[in-house]
Amino acid sequence: MIRHILYTLFAAVMLAMVAQVAVSRQPFVLGRFMLAQVGVSISTPANPYNSAARQLQVKEQSLLERENSLREQEALLDERIAEETRTMRYLLLIASSLFGLILVNFYLDWRKRGAQRVRIHKIAMPKIEEVFRFR
Repeated sequence: MIRHILYTLFAAVMLAMVAQVAVSRQPFVLGRFMLAQVGVSISTPANPYNSAARQLQVKEQSLLERENSLREQEALLDERIAEETRTMRYLLLIASSLFGLILVNFYLDWRKRGAQRVRIHKIAMPKIEEVFRFR
């Protein structure tokens, strides 16, 4: 019943547009005003095909939301990794500085002991000719 009314209304609008084109020099002016005032709504009852499209749209929206949340988490992780990298560089710099200072300390101790050994040698050690005298 409603379909018949809609079809009749559509036929009337089309007939008015054709009549305007035939009579007037400005076609479709009346048709624009009439079509702007008339709204047509047609829907089909829910079935697996049209509900599947809606389900796909809902699924796509949820996936987009998850993707956005993952991007936010990745951005936070990137900031955290950059901060940890900076911290590791500072720790590496400090550790290498301490290692270098320890090496310098060992070298200076070795030189100092070497200088003391030379002095002890000169003072305390007798000459070889004195130790090994052949009589």
